[in-house]
Amino acid sequence: MWSRLHEQCVECGSTEHPHKGKGLCTACYYKGLRRPRAVETVVEVPSDELERFAAALPTLLKEMGVYGWAVTYQAGQVIFKQLQGNKKKITWP
Repeated sequence: MWSRLHEQCVECGSTEHPHKGKGLCTACYYKGLRRPRAVETVVEVPSDELERFAAALPTLLKEMGVYGWAVTYQAGQVIFKQLQGNKKKITWP
């Protein structure tokens, strides 16, 4: 027998992979544990609105208590740069 209680995986019906738990083979067991992938959404924003948004970000970040980041608007993108420690560049969109 494949496991004490099951002759095969209750999800895929296979005995190809060893039993992991709850009647599932290792492949199906770990597949069920994976988090769903985030869906990336791109929103088209007119450049003048994006530029105003980028200009307002430093003030918003300070109000939120987020320090150590520079925000610039360049070629249709909002660019975040970490000022201290590791140099990271995050562009949006």
